[in-house]
Amino acid sequence: MDIERFSRLLEVYGGQAEAWPDEERAAALELLQCDAGAGRFLDEARALDRWLDCWAVAPTTGAHGILASLPPRHPVDRLLTRLLPRTPRELWRPALAASLTLGLGAALGAGLSPGTGPTQWETQERYLLMVTAPEEIR
Repeated sequence: MDIERFSRLLEVYGGQAEAWPDEERAAALELLQCDAGAGRFLDEARALDRWLDCWAVAPTTGAHGILASLPPRHPVDRLLTRLLPRTPRELWRPALAASLTLGLGAALGAGLSPGTGPTQWETQERYLLMVTAPEEIR
């Protein structure tokens, strides 16, 4: 084993010889006896291991805590979340939204047209222009 492979072994497995692969452990220990530079690498790896062991991970509060800590979402996202079903039992939400939209469109469409006969198209056009035209054109 050369010093470069030994350095890579320390980077991957750390400074504890018990963590090294069995196939390479004997060669690494032999290199440690022969090369002083390998000993310095091992000391650095063990110091890093001790430093990393000092850090503790704070316990998480679960997915609910993570989601609660996120910034508020856009109103459209909240609306879509409420309308789109999560389970098949909640299919009434999108069906209700679609039927309300369809009903509103039908009601508005029926109320805007005073007559739909072939001779009344001009009256209908004037009515629509009167509603939507700017004040100075009326």
